[in-house]
Amino acid sequence: MSSGFVSAQTPMMEIILPLYQFPYSDFQVEAPMWEQLLATTITGTPITAILNPMSGPNVVDNDLALYKTILNTFLNLGDDRADPSADEHDSLTMICYVSTDYGDRSEDEVNADIDQYETNFPGVCDGIFFDEAPADITDEGGNPTATGDLYERYNNYVVEKEFPDTEDPDLLQDRSWTVTFNPGGGVDPAYFAFSGNPTVMSYENFYRVMKNVGMPRTPSSVLDPSQHALAVHTTSPDLDGNTEETRALVEAIVQEAACSGWGKIYLTSDSQDPGSDDGGNPWNVLTNYWDTLVEAVKAYPTLPPPSCSGPEMALMVPVWLAGEALEDAVDDVLGVVTKSNFLEGGVTVVLDARDGDGTNPTATQLRDAGARVLCYFDFNSYTDVYDLIGELTSADPPAAFATEVCGGLYVDNYSEFTLSAEQNIYDLYITVQNVIPRGMLVIDYEDPDVQLFDLYAKDWTEVSFQEGRVVVATRVEATTPFAVPDLNNDNATPQNSALIVTGFTETTAEAQEVECLLAEMKETFGYGFVTGVLDPPAEAETATVYLDRLHSELDDPTITVESCDAPEPVTSACGSDGAAELTWLSSSRKIRVRNGGCADMARIFAELVLEGVAGEGITTGSPLREVEPGVWQLDATIDVQAGSVLKIVGEDGLGECNELRLLTDSTDGKRTRVLGNRGDIVIQNTKIVGWKSDENAPDTTDSTNRGYILCSSCPGTCMYPIPIPAFHLPSLDTTISKVDTFDCA
Repeated sequence: MSSGFVSAQTPMMEIILPLYQFPYSDFQVEAPMWEQLLATTITGTPITAILNPMSGPNVVDNDLALYKTILNTFLNLGDDRADPSADEHDSLTMICYVSTDYGDRSEDEVNADIDQYETNFPGVCDGIFFDEAPADITDEGGNPTATGDLYERYNNYVVEKEFPDTEDPDLLQDRSWTVTFNPGGGVDPAYFAFSGNPTVMSYENFYRVMKNVGMPRTPSSVLDPSQHALAVHTTSPDLDGNTEETRALVEAIVQEAACSGWGKIYLTSDSQDPGSDDGGNPWNVLTNYWDTLVEAVKAYPTLPPPSCSGPEMALMVPVWLAGEALEDAVDDVLGVVTKSNFLEGGVTVVLDARDGDGTNPTATQLRDAGARVLCYFDFNSYTDVYDLIGELTSADPPAAFATEVCGGLYVDNYSEFTLSAEQNIYDLYITVQNVIPRGMLVIDYEDPDVQLFDLYAKDWTEVSFQEGRVVVATRVEATTPFAVPDLNNDNATPQNSALIVTGFTETTAEAQEVECLLAEMKETFGYGFVTGVLDPPAEAETATVYLDRLHSELDDPTITVESCDAPEPVTSACGSDGAAELTWLSSSRKIRVRNGGCADMARIFAELVLEGVAGEGITTGSPLREVEPGVWQLDATIDVQAGSVLKIVGEDGLGECNELRLLTDSTDGKRTRVLGNRGDIVIQNTKIVGWKSDENAPDTTDSTNRGYILCSSCPGTCMYPIPIPAFHLPSLDTTISKVDTFDCA
C-alpha cells in the first residue's frame, strides 16, 4: 500500500507551505489556509505542506478528530482531481513537524513524536520536518560533533522506518519517509551527506533582510534543487494582494530562486513582527498573494530552468563619492531601481548608512525602493580591524543600521598589512555574517598591489556556513586611453571582483566609450560602475552621469555590446624627440624634467601616472590628468631644468594640449606652477587658464595663489605670443594661434 500523497517524479519547483493553521475556527468554518491548499492541490500544483497540529503530533481527542476528517479529504482526492494526469507528475507531499530544540530535546521524545504521527494519522506523512536544527554539526576538522551524530541518528530513524501492511502484518507497505531539516540559516554541508538525500531549509528570514543581501545562494556542492528550501516572511506592506506590482516582484523572486538552485519556496505577507495581529507568528495565516505565488511556481516545471538570463554584471554605485551632490545622486539611483531588480544582478548602492545612533533615512529609502545597500566604512577612521568590529557589535542586538539596512559592508582604504592580516579579515568576515547573515564584505585596498594573502583564492564557506561573499574592489582613475585593468590572478572571478572607474570622460557627445568599457568590464568583473567624479570628488554632479546608460545595457540581457577597438595613441608634441628624464617629488608635489630631451603632457602622464612612477611614487592625488580630450589639468609644479624642453602645444600645432588648467585650489595647498628653471617652455596653439576644482570653473579671482608659468633665469626661453614683464604668464582666456619667441636675456 502506498502513501496517499504522491511525490514529484521529475525535478520541478514546489511550494513548501508551513501548515500551521488549525483546520477549523471556533465557529466550525474551514480555515482559509486549508481551503486554498485543497483547491490548489486539486489542480495538481506541486506543494510540500508541513503539518504541525501543535508543535508536534500530540492533540486532544476532539482536535484529533477534526484533523483526521480534513486529512482524509486530501487522502481521498484520487480521481476527483481536475487534471487526473497530474497524479503522474506532481501532487501534494505532506511532511510532519517535529521540534528538536537544537539538540537539547531528548532523543526518546523526538523519536516518540515521529512514531506518534503514524499512530494519529496513518498514511498521511510522507516525511518528517525537523525544526530547530543547529547550523553547525561538525568540528573545525570536519568531523561530526556529538550533536552531528544525534541528527544523523534522527535522519536514519526516519529513512529506515518500516510500515507494516494494514491487512497483512507480515508484509510491509511500499512506503518510505523523507527528511527535511530546518536550521533556518547557514547550513553545515554535513547534513547533505546523510542517507536519503535530505532537504534542508537553509534560509528562513524577513523579506527586508533578503532585500538587503539579495537572493541567497545554495551550497555549490549540492546540485539537486529538491534538497534546498527557503521561506521568506513579513513582505507587507511592500506586497499587498495580487496587484501588478506584487505579481512582478513575486515572479522575479521565484525566477531568481529557481536560477539560484532552490527547489522549494514559500513567500508570505504574514508578519513576524511582535506587534502584528497574530503576535508575530509568520506561518499561521496564508499569504495574501497565494494565487500569484502558485502561478509563479508553476512556471518552472523543470529545474534548473533551461535559461537563466539576467545582467552579467551588477551595478555597484559609489554614491559616497557624490559629496555635496549626494541627494541628486540618490535621486538618479532611485530612477533606475525597480521592485524587480533588487535580487542578484540588480543595483547595489554604497553609502554611509549611519546617522548618529540611528539609520540614515536615505539608506532606508534606497533599501525600500529595491536597492541592495552596502554600508560604507573608511578604514582610515579606525585604529585597526577590531576597532571596526567593535562598532558593529557594540550593541546587543547589533546596531539597527547594520541589521535593518545593510546588505553588507564596503571597507574603503583597507591597509592592515600585518602578519595577522589573514586572521583579521576572517574575523571581520565572520562578524559580518553574524550581524548580516549572507551579507557581502567588500574590501577596497588602499594599495591593491600590497596584499599579504590572496583574498580571491579563499573558500569562504570554510570560514562560515552563511554562504556570504567576499569581493575585492579595484578603484582606478580613468586615463586616456583607458584600458580595463588585468587582475593577473587565476582565482579572480566575476563573483569576487568589482571595478569602479572614476574620472571617466568621453571624446564626443555621440561617443560610446561607456558602453564599450562596460563590455570589457563584464568579462572580468561581477560588480562595477563608471563615474565622472574623482576620488576625492572634484566634480560631484558627475557622479551618476552614466548611470542610465550603464543600467540600460545591463538590465536588458538581449543587448549585445561589442568591445571597442583601443583608441588611437594620443598625439605627442615631442614627436620623435628624445625623452627627458621625469622624476616625481611627492613632498613638494613637483614633476622634475631634466637631463635633456623633451617632455609634454602625454609623456608626463604616461610615464609618471600610468606606469607607476619613478622616484618617490605618486600616492596622493593625480598631479596631471586629461579631464576631457585635449584638456589637461595640472595639480603640481613642473620644473623644467637646463637642457630640457617642455612643450605645451595644441592639436593645430600637432600636439595634444588644447587647454591647460592650472589648479588654484591644489592638493595639500601646494601652488600649481610651470617653471622654466634654465629649461625651455614652448607654448603654442593652446589655452592656459587658472581653474578652481571645487567649482569646476575658471578662477576669476586676483590673488597670489593663482597658477602661473615662470621662466626664472637664462639661458632658458619662454615662447608665447606676447612679451610679458617679469617673465610671469597669468591665465590666458584666449587660444594662442601664433608663436613669438621671447628671449629671457
